[in-house]
Amino acid sequence: MANGDKELRLQAVIAEYQYVSGLIPYYRSVETNVLSIMAVVLAALAGFVGTVNAQQGAVLDYSVQGAVISLSSWLMVLFTAIEVTALLRIKRASVYLKKYLYTRLDEIVGAKSMGFEEVRSLDLIKNEYATGAHARVSDWARGRFVTSAPIVIGMGILSMALPVIGIFVPIFANQGIEVSDAPWLALGLLGGSFGLAIGVVGFRLTGALERR
Repeated sequence: MANGDKELRLQAVIAEYQYVSGLIPYYRSVETNVLSIMAVVLAALAGFVGTVNAQQGAVLDYSVQGAVISLSSWLMVLFTAIEVTALLRIKRASVYLKKYLYTRLDEIVGAKSMGFEEVRSLDLIKNEYATGAHARVSDWARGRFVTSAPIVIGMGILSMALPVIGIFVPIFANQGIEVSDAPWLALGLLGGSFGLAIGVVGFRLTGALERR
């Protein structure tokens, strides 16, 4: 291969590497933004409940309040779906780097050049100073949080918790569920089921793909 051709191929691979590797921090920022927006939405929901309680007092229609809380589960469905999608896009970029781009770069350079994506995350976070049972417990705990799986499953559980809370709000207030609000509560429960299902799927995917 002529030096000129080799240089052109190397520049093309480096340009592609910069683009693909840039997708990883981009989708990480999507994750961060989703979690930030989710926190704001939950804070707004809590503020809404507190404000309504303060203004209406004893005459508050807890069934309507429960329906609002229940329907908010659909926002959690959206947040959880975006989170899982971002994680899968990160995995797509990571696998492409490892299986396709690194091999082309090695072929041009004539030697092993990059390897971060080929190293297991668990090997990078092990407690090198712990021994025995302490090492096993430490590595197990670190292994649970080396992926985004706890965040995803937490979002899924919260998706289901909101409609359940919405259903019990009027019950605990001794008002009962009004017939007109029952469909909204049921719709929220359906959203919670979707959110939990997405969270479980995301948990399995991130646990298998990110830990590698």
